[in-house]
Amino acid sequence: MRVLVADDDTLNREFLKQLLVSHGYDVLVAEDGASALNILKKPSAPQIALLDWEMPGLNGIELCRAIRRDLLDHYVHVLLISGVHPDEHRIAALEAGADDFLPKPYHPDVLLARLRVASRLVDGQLSSSGRLLAALKEAEASGGGDVAVREGDTVGYITFCQGKVSWAYVSQDTASFFEQLGEELNMNKGSVDTVLQSCRDTGTDFYHELIERGHTSESELRGAIESWLRRKLEQICRLSKADVLFLPADRNEEPVYTYSLASVLPRQLLADLKQHPTGSTGIRPDLQRADSPATEWERVFVPATETEQQRFAKILIAMQQIPGCLGAALLDMSQNRSFGIYGLLPQVSVLLKELWLLRSLHRPGLPLDLSVNQGGLYHLLVAPPFETSVVLVLVLDGSKGLFGPTRLRLTQLAGDLQLLGDSYDSLKPIRSL
Repeated sequence: MRVLVADDDTLNREFLKQLLVSHGYDVLVAEDGASALNILKKPSAPQIALLDWEMPGLNGIELCRAIRRDLLDHYVHVLLISGVHPDEHRIAALEAGADDFLPKPYHPDVLLARLRVASRLVDGQLSSSGRLLAALKEAEASGGGDVAVREGDTVGYITFCQGKVSWAYVSQDTASFFEQLGEELNMNKGSVDTVLQSCRDTGTDFYHELIERGHTSESELRGAIESWLRRKLEQICRLSKADVLFLPADRNEEPVYTYSLASVLPRQLLADLKQHPTGSTGIRPDLQRADSPATEWERVFVPATETEQQRFAKILIAMQQIPGCLGAALLDMSQNRSFGIYGLLPQVSVLLKELWLLRSLHRPGLPLDLSVNQGGLYHLLVAPPFETSVVLVLVLDGSKGLFGPTRLRLTQLAGDLQLLGDSYDSLKPIRSL
């Protein structure tokens, strides 16, 4: 792993270089912020940067801001080091885009531990960026939907309408959209609050009020929203261990401001997008036959008894008759049991993530469906509107069947489960996660 050490103090710089080299790192050094930025702009630049706070010219915090502003073709993990005002500097460093902060004095083992974490995060980002890019390309080719990204407690959404990006959200944001947009327009919080209060009093639109009050023009506002969206996507790209899903949704009403994916995509993903334009995806890599004898499916989803399978046979047959159906299954979410499987189904690792998301959202009394688009193949999962852990799974070939009618038919069949008799009492209740 290549690491850049930027420090104007010769002794500190050489100490860090020798320490890191002795532990297997490939180290480049810079004696000021401007030199460090030039190194990071070069091809094959280091992926981790250790920046001292106090440097002549461009100091550590200014360099961090410049990295996040200018270096969008690749991601650099930034660790800022400071010997004064550690609490204040820690907050300022993270707000400027630093990934980590280390106060002086520090033990070398602490620094090395931080670097090991940084290396794992950088390696993870390289593998997760492909998944995110694939989902974004699917969303761009669709009529609309959300790319959902989740890592631990952090959730991100990128909303598409008619193939264009219209919104983005990151759950850990502390500032509101209005405050963040105000920062893009160089407005202070007081001015933003005044505009918001005027909107409440008059019922006018926030964008309209900004322009009417002279805070911005139409073109400047469009540019500010585009910049804000790009920053949200950069935040989402930093989620290195995230699960990524595309959730299709028909959106016919286009928002006021929408943007092409290329215009808001961080450059590290934009380069990949240009190298691998959207194309058709075959079904064999994404699907596997679930009804052949010794598949991973039957090892993970244990077949129910023959009596239980017969009980649901009519539902499974009706699912198979849906135009464009490539595969169908009736599964028990809580116990990983199968009441019937047919044809081509998602890989188990993919489906388990989809089931986990469905379980986390499902509430008895409300029907719920989850749809994932993978290269024109839809994974549709539907949970009935009553207390049960049974879920209907169907793989649809989008070129042979219509998504809307299929989704409606599955919802109807899910409701029919209650007509099978004692479904409410005998089906296992959903367990809490």
